[in-house]
Amino acid sequence: MKKAMILGAFILVAVAASAAELELKLGADLYRNATKDATGHNPVKGYPGASIGAEVLFNEDSPFRFGIGAEAKSKFHASGGYDGHYSFPIYAVGKYDFADTLYAVGRLGYAEAYSGGADNVDDANGGIYGALGIGKEFYDERFNVEFMYEVAEYDYDTDFNTNEDGYYHGFAIKFGYKFGGPSPAPVVMAEPEPEPVMVVEPEPEPVVMEPVGPPIPLEGIKFQEVFELNSFELSEAGRAEIGEVAEKLRGFDGKLSVEGHTDTTGAASYNQTLSEKRAESVAEEFRTQLEGENITVESQGFGENNPAFPNDTIENRRANRRVEVFWEPAKDME
Repeated sequence: MKKAMILGAFILVAVAASAAELELKLGADLYRNATKDATGHNPVKGYPGASIGAEVLFNEDSPFRFGIGAEAKSKFHASGGYDGHYSFPIYAVGKYDFADTLYAVGRLGYAEAYSGGADNVDDANGGIYGALGIGKEFYDERFNVEFMYEVAEYDYDTDFNTNEDGYYHGFAIKFGYKFGGPSPAPVVMAEPEPEPVMVVEPEPEPVVMEPVGPPIPLEGIKFQEVFELNSFELSEAGRAEIGEVAEKLRGFDGKLSVEGHTDTTGAASYNQTLSEKRAESVAEEFRTQLEGENITVESQGFGENNPAFPNDTIENRRANRRVEVFWEPAKDME
């Protein structure tokens, strides 16, 4: 039990440090079988059992997610009063999405064993643990159910002065709920450049041309996929994209307003902080690019409060993760 508490504390620290996705698991072991009993001679078909555990997953916006997990299984019981060991698997886990809400899952690690006063067993030792299965997600990918085949080594020191080793087999169904996780890197949604309209007048009168404003539309410019994954640090491509806009602003007087937005994935407080940091990163890059120009640059983060679309599909959530830039000429500020 002490080892399980230490592992649980480690998982919570990992989640807090990395803003990873935490998944809580409840399971039912529908079929359980041990290849040898305490005397080392007969296979034992056990009664159904239960399990509880947690997993920390990374790379949440990719088809392949990976992480670590731990699980505590109920004691192995069988007919005739047979009393076996507790099992505590600790493992690496990988999940691969092969359809919209379907995925394959695999585990590999070590299963700690504990006799817990089992009949005829002085000490129970664990061994290699592995599992394969298939899962399905529900309700905006927050809930899931997994069907798995599991196998683990065990080694008994018995009352018969023998050392018996064998394998634990089982089929299980596991229910999961996940929360947390960072807002993944935005996806490019480029604004189309308006095609120029040319008006040809025969023998035009001389026209005095008035200065025109910078080519920033009234609805602003959206920057997406300008950050490294799960970061507020600008990518090289992002710096280049901001540099193109800054070049068009040289020679003008006015103010740039930079606004950061996220989707609803993860905690609201985390999304608010991330939107502020990403807006300030874009604003600071504009200040650097426009140094010496009479242009004020301000930033503000709105978190998940101003979505452009409902957060009900993956595509809409990607569109909501954005940084928008608005221009106000100096004459409008007077």
